[in-house]
Amino acid sequence: MDGVLQWHFALDELSFDDATITFYHIDNGNALKRNVETGVLGGEGSIHGIWIQPESQLPTGEYVVDISGTSGGSWGYRVLVTDCGTGAPDTCDVFAQDCGADYLGCYVGREADRLCSYAGYLDKGTPCPGSGLCKPGLICTVNTDETMSVCSPHCDSNIFGTPTSCDVMCEGMIGFLPDDSTVCLQ
Repeated sequence: MDGVLQWHFALDELSFDDATITFYHIDNGNALKRNVETGVLGGEGSIHGIWIQPESQLPTGEYVVDISGTSGGSWGYRVLVTDCGTGAPDTCDVFAQDCGADYLGCYVGREADRLCSYAGYLDKGTPCPGSGLCKPGLICTVNTDETMSVCSPHCDSNIFGTPTSCDVMCEGMIGFLPDDSTVCLQ
């Protein structure tokens, strides 16, 4: 899978609102600063953490993430980027979850495309700051009373009476995504 790696780091007990993240590539014992985009997770206050996305694709190697300005003080961690072998497919099916590895899930991307990404861990109905944290087959959408975003299942509005159809999967309303696919609203 070509492209830029993005990941999330969450700790429920810390505030990251004033956090500063510095990202270094360790090359022959030297710490070389790399440019990254960062942001704070949370939105509705249920998940506290950060997201990190380097400006460009990372070569394999060792990296250090230095985080300061959290309610827990300053600290950091190391990231090892390795070649995982065969890449994920360029497109996928949100119902079939056909990305080819247990650690990957199929998600609707920012441009309404389908892409394989590391599988999230949040269950259906769990508050979420973004779809990358929801388990495969789920997408982060605003709930029916529009008070928060929650992980919601994709459903197929073009068929009826099947395990993936909206009439079977959804307990209430459905929503339409930019790519014309549908999702059960929680």
